[in-house]
Amino acid sequence: MSYFTFTGESKVVDNVVVHQIVATECVRGHGGIQRGTIGGYVQSVDNLSDNAWVADDAVIMGAAHATDGVLISGRVVVKDYSYISGGVKITDLAVVEDYARIIGAQGELVPESILICDDATISGHARLSTTYGGSISICNSAIVEKHATLTGGGIRMRDHAIATDNSVLSSVVTLSGESYIGGDVVLNSIHGVEVSGDTTLMGYQHIIEKTSLHTADPF
Repeated sequence: MSYFTFTGESKVVDNVVVHQIVATECVRGHGGIQRGTIGGYVQSVDNLSDNAWVADDAVIMGAAHATDGVLISGRVVVKDYSYISGGVKITDLAVVEDYARIIGAQGELVPESILICDDATISGHARLSTTYGGSISICNSAIVEKHATLTGGGIRMRDHAIATDNSVLSSVVTLSGESYIGGDVVLNSIHGVEVSGDTTLMGYQHIIEKTSLHTADPF
């Protein structure tokens, strides 16, 4: 707790008491966070380390841990056994729960490489990771759940798109609309895979070429 302490204010979230924090020194990697900046809420000092920060009304609780410059803001809830590190920003009303693991580009002052926003949910044993120069964004009401894995250079999920089961999204992939990727499907193309509309992909499909798939709503 070397860079933050408690303000004395607390609230109850899901029957758990969480405590508001305040910076005791400048937090590296977050230019606007100086000593005395009021933050969001943690259940314990073990929820944050290495210049990770929680702001606004956001909460990190349970055995969840954010480290290495992660920024959590808005009204986000991060809980259970989630682990988040590196250049990751989670904001708005997003939820990260269960055993989700989110690993952004590592190192001090790395650019934001993973963005989770709006009403997006990351749950189950989902894994998101990228390295310097790559990016992942999960926005609107998109869901990444179960054992889905997202890794690589340019992945975008928006609208009500879902990645679930043991699916793998890698390299350059865009999911939008009501698209549903499940089973053991692998989408991996440096030239781009776009899935939109009501398209559902299941089974053992492996798509590695530039592809655009769209299924229109019949109603």
